[in-house]
Amino acid sequence: METKSENDVDMTAPMPKYAYVRCFDMVDDLVEVELAILEPFRPRIYNVIKYEPPDVDADGRKFWRCGLPIHVFTSLLVSLRTRRLCVGKNCSLDTLMHAFEHEAIILSTPFDTPAHFERPAGPQRGIAFPTLAEPAVVSLKAIAEQAATAIVSWPRLEEMLRTAKTSPGLPRACVSTTRAWLAFDLKPTIDRPDTNADKIVHLCSKWPKWLRMLLLGIGITRAQMIRDGKLGEDHSQEAYKVLTTSISASPSGVLWFINDDTPSFARTGNENMDYHGAQHFVQFVRTSILGAARLLENDHGKVQFARSIVQFASNVLTNSPAFSTIFGPECADANGGTVERKHLHESLRERGVDIVRWTGTGGPSGGGAPLPDVARPLCFPGLSEAETKTVALLDFSRVL
Repeated sequence: METKSENDVDMTAPMPKYAYVRCFDMVDDLVEVELAILEPFRPRIYNVIKYEPPDVDADGRKFWRCGLPIHVFTSLLVSLRTRRLCVGKNCSLDTLMHAFEHEAIILSTPFDTPAHFERPAGPQRGIAFPTLAEPAVVSLKAIAEQAATAIVSWPRLEEMLRTAKTSPGLPRACVSTTRAWLAFDLKPTIDRPDTNADKIVHLCSKWPKWLRMLLLGIGITRAQMIRDGKLGEDHSQEAYKVLTTSISASPSGVLWFINDDTPSFARTGNENMDYHGAQHFVQFVRTSILGAARLLENDHGKVQFARSIVQFASNVLTNSPAFSTIFGPECADANGGTVERKHLHESLRERGVDIVRWTGTGGPSGGGAPLPDVARPLCFPGLSEAETKTVALLDFSRVL
């Protein structure tokens, strides 16, 4: 006569050293199992013994059912003890392999035995095997430093703060004499052309804002270098290399153009000359590409120069950080805090600027009201036409 043990399983109790197991074809006999053999592999029967209450036979012995025939079960036990596949009497290999699968045991060649054939290396993917050249926190700190440097070096922001005390005070201006709301751009996407279409021509035909702004920044840098005698006015590949190398070496990185973003009313004479020269340069680049069929007959070098400049601008956008995503609220905690916002807050504090709050949150990371619908905060870095939810209130009172 068999009964079910009335005692609940004590999850905190230590496992016994041995346990009785019954196979379905040997109902009158029990197999004594040393649990130390099963423990390294954690098969199904081990978890049954650990987490399920046992049955009790007529002699008062507690046992668990394995659901396997005796020859298969003993072959499995011997294989686990010796860590070699052992097929016992009256047990086929196919049946034993299915038993291993049933017990959730993975078979492989032992480490101390050479494989019968060369096998591919195990997967080395996922966060357990980082492939980045540097940890994510290092790149996040670099992005925060880059953004903070660009913000405090932005002529347009400086002029908005300076003129706030004499401006009409429109509610959408989002600027006071010491504070300003800053909206972090949604990163623009590069519109892919149809199959077999020319990507450069497609970009110049669509003429998105980000391309206009980057080409204008490249044109201003070019005009400055020409005025300083560091670059000629030709359109050779050598001139392209000198120009792009200078831009790539800028301390502001992909945000180099921020340093020359000055409102028209605040530009000096040289800055006006550079700006108008840059506008002519932008038009030259676009017309050279769109009119390439006509120009190729006369000046192949100009077309190549213009195409290289547009490709460089495209690479700048591709490599630029997605600020609205990095500092966005989607992965923030209950108080609006993220690791990325913390790094930006620290970088700005080192430069005398404080983050008062983010939209919808109070404190540098912590509830408040969103901006009114009429508000139009200054967009950083100003390459996108789409609205963003990543908006911060910055305080400049320590540096003004």
